[in-house]
Amino acid sequence: DSPRRRVEAYDFDVDTGLLRNGRVFARMPTESGVPDGMCVDEVGGVWVCVWDAGTVVRYLPDGEGNAGTLDRTIEFPCARPTSACFGGIEG
Repeated sequence: DSPRRRVEAYDFDVDTGLLRNGRVFARMPTESGVPDGMCVDEVGGVWVCVWDAGTVVRYLPDGEGNAGTLDRTIEFPCARPTSACFGGIEG
């Protein structure tokens, strides 16, 4: 939810297709940009592009209540990264 500066998580019911148990997974500090596009890596890390901060950050779902803890920050030579994805031979 970009305007609220947070990333939300939900439980997904594969049988009904419904989302349940919404919760805040990660919050962006007010001095940073806002969360934009994101993707999930093979170990469950959530990579979030931070619009207006020139960074992509990774949160691991290992905090209390499965909340994310900031694991990594990568700076980019642009102010507004968006639409994270993975590529490569094994990607």
